[in-house]
Amino acid sequence: MSQRVRAFIAVDVSHEAKAALASIISRLKSGTDGDRIRWVKSEGIHLTLKFLGNVESALVHHVLAAVERAVNGTPPFQVALSKVGAFPRLEAPRVIWVGLQGNLETLAALQRRMEDEVSPLGFPKEERPFNPHLTLGRVNDGRIPKSGSGLDLAKTTSRDEVAWWVEEVHLMQSTPTPSGSIYTRLGSIPLGEVKSKRGDV
Repeated sequence: MSQRVRAFIAVDVSHEAKAALASIISRLKSGTDGDRIRWVKSEGIHLTLKFLGNVESALVHHVLAAVERAVNGTPPFQVALSKVGAFPRLEAPRVIWVGLQGNLETLAALQRRMEDEVSPLGFPKEERPFNPHLTLGRVNDGRIPKSGSGLDLAKTTSRDEVAWWVEEVHLMQSTPTPSGSIYTRLGSIPLGEVKSKRGDV
């Protein structure tokens, strides 16, 4: 039986941004319903460009080649943390996240090229519009009403505008464990170039 890896394509979040996100999570946790949410570990937060799912190990180098083609010609660009949001909406959150601002046009164009390049490998294009966000937590059960919940999402945001440069795109492996997912880089592609770096595996 061929091996498979659970994989996705993502860009990094800076250490400063992760520290700001950890602060936001800490403030949200103090809400009366904070224990009903599975909060992510800030050190593992990333910006997903394309979730691939289970990928045949033999296909990994083809995916990396597709990522190379997608990023070629795109120079490094800046993004920054924005406001807190939720899916499907703030009044009834199921997923809590922080949005981005900055050079979102370049980010969206990069994501579209990623979709175009990996789709011939058998990864269908995402039908929903690209909504760049960094997930902070997921509600365990039920829906938390905004009113009286102690979770004031609308007023919670980063206290400082934290910006960073997007300089590489990574092919990541996600390995679920009882204490949370472990992320491993399978390969990294610098923006504007076509030569990849070796990953951790």
